[in-house]
Amino acid sequence: MLFPQVSLPFYTQFISWFINYCLLPIAYCLLPIAYCLLPLAYCLLPLAFP
Repeated sequence: MLFPQVSLPFYTQFISWFINYCLLPIAYCLLPIAYCLLPLAYCLLPLAFP
């Protein structure tokens, strides 16, 4: 009965670590690209649909 009590905090720490160090940098990397592409899309939209 000792193993589940030890492994559960480890898994929650691993998930929080994974979100902080893997998903957040990807989001911070993609956000400037999105902010760069949005004005371009609004600029090209009238050309695509006249």
